[in-house]
This record gives sequence, structure tokens and C-alpha cells, in this order.
Amino acid sequence: MNTDTILYLDERATRQACRHLDPAAVVVAAHRRGVPHSMATPVVSAVPGDPRLTVLVDRWLWLDVCLISSAYLAGLRVAATAAALAAHLLRGLPVTAAVLGATPETVEALLHALPGLVHLSVYGVMPGLPVLEAARRFGVRVSAVADAEEAVYGANLIVGTPPFATLSPDAVVLAAGGKLRLSDVLDESPDEGLRVVDPDDGGLGADALAVEIYRTAVRLNLGVRLPR
Repeated sequence: MNTDTILYLDERATRQACRHLDPAAVVVAAHRRGVPHSMATPVVSAVPGDPRLTVLVDRWLWLDVCLISSAYLAGLRVAATAAALAAHLLRGLPVTAAVLGATPETVEALLHALPGLVHLSVYGVMPGLPVLEAARRFGVRVSAVADAEEAVYGANLIVGTPPFATLSPDAVVLAAGGKLRLSDVLDESPDEGLRVVDPDDGGLGADALAVEIYRTAVRLNLGVRLPR
């Protein structure tokens, strides 16, 4: 390990690394086995053009090894959790998803992380160019709609707090305040019907994803080495 420099991954480099990952598999493995010898902690950085970063610290050396774009990492964690839920609860069904009030990074990451996604409705966020490019690459139809009820109509996977009265009775919802956690789903699939899962995992998913993004970036020679 080069201890004289720290690897800086801007949003573009972070995206490139993520394209070589299976985010849902990373998060599921972390819940089952933990994240070895490393941790990810949000910090504020003065790096121009990317003021909000996550620092990855090697626990053995207690040394900062990588700075990663926080916005994309946070979106990827949510998307990876949603993809893991879809894999375990929707059992290979085509996924019609709705995203309510999330960041553009979350929407983009969901397109990368969720195999089987056929349609994505978004409310409260304007899909930018990266989202539209990802939608075209994966052949997913993306619709920006005017209200939450329209977004969730017919959706079987919802990210964000929905109007529950209009949901499909067997929908899977990833929203704060849910009675379930991803670990509950992995241990034993809940009964069919409406399932609401809280995305909070104590930082475990972000930790695991940050480690794998760093390892992938090193392997592919992505990012820029900055002097300490």
C-alpha cells in the first residue's frame, strides 16, 4: 500500500468503479459476514468541485486510503438495498419501481443496480443526463410524474415514503420507519403482502460499498493520487 498518497475518486471515477460491481451482492455479503478491516466515515473536504466526500480508513493502519464521492455512494447504498430486497422478495418478477423524492444519484444508481427493472417512475426529482444515459443503456423507461400517487400506481418496488392507500397490496417499500430491516429479509422472507423495510443499516452497506469501490479503483487504475 502506498502510504504517501491518498486515492481521490471524483463522481466520474466512482461511477466507473461501480460499473464493475454487483452492489446488491456487496451489501448482502456485508450483512451476512461483515466488512473486514475498514470503515467509511463522512467528512467535509476542500477538494474543488467535490466538497462533500467520504473517507475510507484502513482499520489496521488507521490510515486514510481513499476519498470517494459521497453523493454517489449514498445513492448507491439505497439502490443496492432496494435491489437486494427485489431479489429476495419479488423472486425474479419484472420490477416496476417508483422513486419518491430521492437524489438524482439514487435514481441513476438504481438503474445500474437493479436487474429486471422495466419501468421507473420518479416524483420529486428531475432526471438529469446521467440518469437518461443509464436508462438508455439498460433499456429502462423512465417517467417523471406530477404526483406521488401517479408514481406508485402499479409499482411493486417503491423507494421513499409513499401514499400507502394507493399501493399495490404486495408491494415492497424501502422507507424510513419500516418495521423490517434488510437483515430480517435475508434471514427469513416475510409473509407476502405489503412489506415496508427501513433503509437504515448502521452504515454497514456504505462501508462495504466504499471498500469494494476502492479495491476496484485500484485494480483498474482509476482516480488521482493526492499527496498527504
